[in-house]
Formats: sequence, structure tokens, C-alpha cells
Amino acid sequence: MVLIPPGSLNDEPVIIERLKRGERVEHYETLRMKKDATLLDVSLTISPINDASGKIIGISKIARDISDRKRAEEQLLKKTRDLETLLYVTSHDLREPLRSIENFSRMVHDRYADRLDDKGKDFLRRVVRGAQRMDQLMTDILALSRALSERHCDGSMTR
Repeated sequence: MVLIPPGSLNDEPVIIERLKRGERVEHYETLRMKKDATLLDVSLTISPINDASGKIIGISKIARDISDRKRAEEQLLKKTRDLETLLYVTSHDLREPLRSIENFSRMVHDRYADRLDDKGKDFLRRVVRGAQRMDQLMTDILALSRALSERHCDGSMTR
């Protein structure tokens, strides 16, 4: 019975060539088929077995079921993408009112500066600076989210 699903048939020739060169294949993640034809995520470790003269006389193969880990990685990736989408939408939606606060504060300052005392001008400057800081914080959070998402994606795409 063939335990290699059609989509993974090209794996074996590559692995066999490496074994012929005497190389060990470690933690090779692929799919295999169980007897009931369901697919299983596995991590393979395959080593050539040599006789006393160094001639390859067989192979040793260990297959570990990593289905639970793969499911957990996929769930984490989905949640990371959902979080990135939420942060992007939130950041975009919150920036608009912040820009309004900043713009209207500047307009009040520009139009009514001659009527404001120093304390009033100081209050407006603080409003503008607060809006600018909040905008920068949202930009930083979004950048961090993207960096974490990219880092996670790079580390989990091993198949």
C-alpha cells in the first residue's frame, strides 16, 4: 500500500538521492496517508544505515505525527491575521477623528489666537501634541503587529 499522497510523490526521489549521498534527512515536514486514506502531517527523520565498510545497506525512518502542532499553527496564523486586520481597521478608523481634532485645534488657534490668553494657547498646543502622539502610537502598534505576523509566517511555513 502506498502511503504517500499524490501531492507528495516528488518528496521520495529527493529524499532517496540525499540518502544515496550518505546524508541524513531531519525534520522533513510532509503529508502521509494513513491506512484509511486520511492525510496526516508528519515530520520525517531518515538516516542511511552503513555497514563496516561504509556501504549503505538500509535506511532508518522515523515518522512523527505533527497534526496537532500544524492545526495549532494554522489557528495561530489565522488569529494573527485577524488581529492584524483588526488593528489596521481600528488604526484607520481612529486616525480620522484624530486628524479632525488636530486640524480643528489648529484652526481655533489660527482664527482665535488673538482672543486666547497664554493658557488657552497652551491648551490647544497640548491637544495637538496629544493627537499627534496617539497617531504615532497607532502607527507603532500596527508596525509591530505586521512585524510579528511576518516573523510568525516565516517560521511556520516549513512544508
